[in-house]
Amino acid sequence: MLLHMATDGLVGDFYTKFPKKELNILTSFEYKSSLMGNDVREFNHFIADSGAFTAMASGKKIDDSYIDSYIEWIKGAHIDHFIEMDIDEIVGIDKVKQIRNRIERATGKQSIPVWHLGRKKEGWLDMVKNYPYVALSLSGFTASSKWLKANDWKPLHYFLDTAAENGSKVHALGCTNWGLLRKFHFYSSDSSTWSLGERYGTCFVFQDGVMKVVSLPKKFKKNKKTLGFHNKQQWFKAMQYAKIKM
Repeated sequence: MLLHMATDGLVGDFYTKFPKKELNILTSFEYKSSLMGNDVREFNHFIADSGAFTAMASGKKIDDSYIDSYIEWIKGAHIDHFIEMDIDEIVGIDKVKQIRNRIERATGKQSIPVWHLGRKKEGWLDMVKNYPYVALSLSGFTASSKWLKANDWKPLHYFLDTAAENGSKVHALGCTNWGLLRKFHFYSSDSSTWSLGERYGTCFVFQDGVMKVVSLPKKFKKNKKTLGFHNKQQWFKAMQYAKIKM
């Protein structure tokens, strides 16, 4: 599985301390400056996200200008894998499809459509039959991505089985549940959890195929830059592990 680091302003030394050809990166259009001028083609695998939810949270409108800017970024940066503007809850699925088609026509490439609860079974089947790369919304941040119950992963069998039957790869969007990712064969996933060290003083240790959180004395939590680099090392280990073992 290709585990992607979802990057933002805290990415820092990711691109200078680790071999870019071994990095899997997911970057939001709203955080594209975090790429620091790096050519996305130098990474092992790169996915662009529209950043629509982040943009709206900051008061921006998802209008023609925003869509055109996303298109220009995709074209200008030579991005092959990009997530649609899955703002179903805001504008409805019909409008999302209109925007999707507009972006695909302009770029000449297929997007990665994202299944939310409101798209129902029929929506999933339509996606896997028509797209070689799709995503399941698993972050739990929005109502439509809270469909998977903590102790009931059975629905995932259906999603992954039907995708495999149609030759479609599945990305676990916003998912860092290691038990789930080890049990089910996703093609890729992404996480922004790695940045918690610099934000909140969280320390991660990747051991025996599991990412663990370790408690630290307050004096160690204060040096967030050192802690942040340590966490990046651990998540890089996880990235390498996932590539071989998951």
